[in-house]
Amino acid sequence: MFRIRLFSDNRTDTLKLFTVALNTQFSALELSPLSVRKVSKIKTAKKLQEDQLEEHSHIKVTLIGLTTEKMLVDVIEEGRVIVTEATRGITSEANYKRD
Repeated sequence: MFRIRLFSDNRTDTLKLFTVALNTQFSALELSPLSVRKVSKIKTAKKLQEDQLEEHSHIKVTLIGLTTEKMLVDVIEEGRVIVTEATRGITSEANYKRD
């Protein structure tokens, strides 16, 4: 599950477009082998941004994974993951290597 949060003036209209797009057959092709299981209703809330309360709207999207017997899974031997949280400027890094 992930959340899409928008702070723009036309945030509700934009989220309506996201909701429609996520519920189309085209999204099923683009997200394969994942599938959209649920898109929540648009909710509005306030969040503290740079010492000010800013109103934003958000939706929650739940994805499920679909597998078949013919699905090929490739193993990644080693790599690096970098996650950056934009609102706080925090960056986390992790290296991994297959045993």
